Amino acid sequence: MQPPVVKNVSSDDQDALIDVLMLAFSTDPISRFGFLHPSQYLNGMRIIFGATAGPSIDGQGAWLTHGAGAMWLPPGTHVSDDSIEGIFEYLEPSRAETMGELLGQMEASHPKEPHWYLNFIGVDTHRQGQGLGSAVLKASLVPVDEQGAIAYLESSNVANIPLYERFGFEVTGEIQVKDSPVVYPMVRQGKDHSQY
Repeated sequence: MQPPVVKNVSSDDQDALIDVLMLAFSTDPISRFGFLHPSQYLNGMRIIFGATAGPSIDGQGAWLTHGAGAMWLPPGTHVSDDSIEGIFEYLEPSRAETMGELLGQMEASHPKEPHWYLNFIGVDTHRQGQGLGSAVLKASLVPVDEQGAIAYLESSNVANIPLYERFGFEVTGEIQVKDSPVVYPMVRQGKDHSQY
């Protein structure tokens, strides 16, 4: 079986990348906690992915293969608050305050040093278990390692932690607000990528 071809994508691939991530995150604990109903999820997450795609693509941090994708934000790059303002009309009202606190704690858990932030990585639920997540993560870490940079992510699904650990990420804590799912911040120091 041929390994999947993973490519660093341009704005021409933005819609395809967002579509893959929309499918991938449809069962994500945090996404579905905040966007409880299907229409909330579809509208809210499309805003979030759309707002993240531009800075990710501009920073050479967007990656895609058939059925999986990732959006990294390079050091010093952020998603503007204005670009995601529209999500608040889609958040489940009873969970909006909790989500705000959770996102604030997630932001505070980032390393203080310059770092690459893996904002989103996901596999179409129909394609999981085929090595696509590993392939995307491996390819997307190459430029991070070329810079000897720190990488950071938050795992919202405990089942994904072993994958990240295989690539050198380490859990640095747990974040939970009230009845929210637990989020696991993970940091990876600069690595020699050839070992993966």
